[in-house]
Amino acid sequence: MTIGVAVKVHAGEVLAADSATTLETQDGAITKVYYHANKIFDLYEGLPVGGMTWGLGNLGPYAIATMARDLRRRLMGTAADKSLKIDPDKYSIEEIASRVRTFFYEQAYLAYYPAAAANRPELGLLVAGYSSDSDLPEEWLVEVDAEGNCAAPAPLRTPTDGFGYEVFGQPAAVRRLMDGYDERLGDLLIALGLEASQLDSVLEFIRDQLKVDPVMPQMPMQDAIELAVYLAGTTAQWHRFLPGAPAPTVGGLIQVAWITKHDGFNWERRGEPHEEPDK
Repeated sequence: MTIGVAVKVHAGEVLAADSATTLETQDGAITKVYYHANKIFDLYEGLPVGGMTWGLGNLGPYAIATMARDLRRRLMGTAADKSLKIDPDKYSIEEIASRVRTFFYEQAYLAYYPAAAANRPELGLLVAGYSSDSDLPEEWLVEVDAEGNCAAPAPLRTPTDGFGYEVFGQPAAVRRLMDGYDERLGDLLIALGLEASQLDSVLEFIRDQLKVDPVMPQMPMQDAIELAVYLAGTTAQWHRFLPGAPAPTVGGLIQVAWITKHDGFNWERRGEPHEEPDK
């Protein structure tokens, strides 16, 4: 399981994620949690483009992070298969996100989880960075839903607006902290007798009264990095002390990468020395 945080400001994009990966039985029982998974990756050496994943950690015997390195070789044209190669002088983040979908969903996910398969797991991927003709970062989502379906990549925020943060995976701690409630509040209000037709307006009112937005578009890059670390780290600590769980399902090292137009993709906090090198 995962906490993934994306922070977008004028200066660039920050990606942060924990390194916990959970093994579960078919009925969802947790059998083991490991704390050295890689969930952030560089998608093209030298270009300001990166990715982050949550949900399913492996496709068959292959870790998503390992597959991301295979995809990077295809995007760069250094693999035998040139079908996903992009032009480094003329590309868009949407185009790269489309290739991410082709590689992970059409070529890999459906091979292991065909349409007739039961219990098709969820998988999320965020592609973030700068298109070749853009001065501002953008973010595109590739998501496999609970039924195993994956629509075309969708923009999370456009290049010129929507600056702020987003959380993926297990957002309850951040939602409570920043929004004042988590996603279970709606069900609780309905259980207390609130009419379903009133729910959206009630939640909107609560959110307007309690929500805290810590991101300003002009925020310096270092502050955006520290905010992402804070949100991911707070989630990890929340799960550490959460009663009832056999082991924290969010935790381990908080990995952080940042992307700017001129400096490209850079690691702020990579991982342990024994881990497979990224390049």
